[in-house]
Formats: sequence, structure tokens, C-alpha cells
Amino acid sequence: MTLEKLRTHQTLQVEERKLAGDAQHFKRLLKEAGLPDIRFHDLSHPAATLMLQQGTRAKIAQERLGHSDISLTLNTYSHVLPSMQEEAAENKGFHVANRD
Repeated sequence: MTLEKLRTHQTLQVEERKLAGDAQHFKRLLKEAGLPDIRFHDLSHPAATLMLQQGTRAKIAQERLGHSDISLTLNTYSHVLPSMQEEAAENKGFHVANRD
């Protein structure tokens, strides 16, 4: 049991080292491209927004973002949904009355 836990821990350490290397590579690419220094995670919000705007189903976006529950995805990216509602209505031949 203890040996198994040590092996699991060692595997996690190897994965963490790979991620650290990826982060360093990402930082180097940003610098070479003259882009601002950001975390890789900072790209998740624009990526999710683009996915939803391009018609990716919310469930797929949730899975790609690693959200445990779809409500997190829908609540976080609800600012994208109003335009999607309008587009869906137009695509189905329905028109939403503008009440402004």
C-alpha cells in the first residue's frame, strides 16, 4: 500500500514537472512574439467565449475547460448567450420583438 502511494506520488511529480516545462516554453514564446506576460490559464476565458460564439455546444465547452458542472460554464459565459439566443431565433425563422 505504501509503495503504491509512493509510485502514484512520483507519477504526479513527473506530470507537474512536464507542466512546469510547458509553462516555461509558453513564457518564452510570449516573449519572442513580443506579447504581454500572461498565464496560460488566462487564455481560457477568450477561448470559451470564442467557442460559444462559433456555435460550440455549452457541454463541449464545459468539458474542454475542465468545469465540473455545466452551470459554472453557463453562468460564467452568460454574456455570450444573449446574442446566441437572437441568432438561434433568426436561424429557426422566429423573430424576437425588439421592445426597446
